[in-house]
Amino acid sequence: MSSRKKISSKVRQMVYEKCNHRCAYCGCELDIIVTMVSGEPYYEIKYKPIGKNHCYIGYSSYYLSVVVRYKNEYFTVVEEERKSPWTLCSEGLPEKDTDVLVSLPHGQVTVMRYLGDGVFGGIFKRTTEVIDAWMPLPEPYKERTK
Repeated sequence: MSSRKKISSKVRQMVYEKCNHRCAYCGCELDIIVTMVSGEPYYEIKYKPIGKNHCYIGYSSYYLSVVVRYKNEYFTVVEEERKSPWTLCSEGLPEKDTDVLVSLPHGQVTVMRYLGDGVFGGIFKRTTEVIDAWMPLPEPYKERTK
């Protein structure tokens, strides 16, 4: 017996429609995929389990009604709270002598080095009293090889 709380088909459909027919967790379309096998349609569901970074295809049958029933009974669209890459200065500071992106008042963003003791350095020195949040720098661009 599943410990997962059942939700009604009506609520499931409302969430599905709210998310533009995509999984609210990963953005994958909750599609039923059809392929031809020996001249017969074969139906499968594209889905993504919680905690995985990729989608699967499964819960399949030669009968569309069976796959629709699988979809309605075994899948719950869930919303994930997406964590911001920004860290509030009040919640933590980077390691000393680390270059980071900082968010200044009025939405300005710039690169600064954390010097320690609540001080960031760049063109001007700023303290955590002025800087709202920081985040690590993204990886530098690397040219793709063919």
